[in-house]
Amino acid sequence: MAADKAKAAYANREAVSFYGSAIRVLERLPDTDENKRIRVDVYRSMNDPFHDLGYPRESLFVLRQGEELSRVLGDERSTAHFRMFLGAYHGLNGELLCARAHMRSPWKRP
Repeated sequence: MAADKAKAAYANREAVSFYGSAIRVLERLPDTDENKRIRVDVYRSMNDPFHDLGYPRESLFVLRQGEELSRVLGDERSTAHFRMFLGAYHGLNGELLCARAHMRSPWKRP
């Protein structure tokens, strides 16, 4: 709740810090599907502050973790969101081919 409050106040560094604390607590809990889903939600919530901060270097690890966890859960919607977030990360960092590869739909037929 503190992270969401900080995010709403555009205190982006503080929000990222609170979300990071929540992730560390969730990682110590049993590795159930429900806890994984909550972690995915927290990872997704971290995207807005990361975006507002211009996707700092540490955001890459978090976004990759979220994508992988979404894929493990079979959550196609969240996986697509993380692919879009990763595409934005790479695009803002000038890695346009990598951005394009992430933003391309894995479910689209050739």
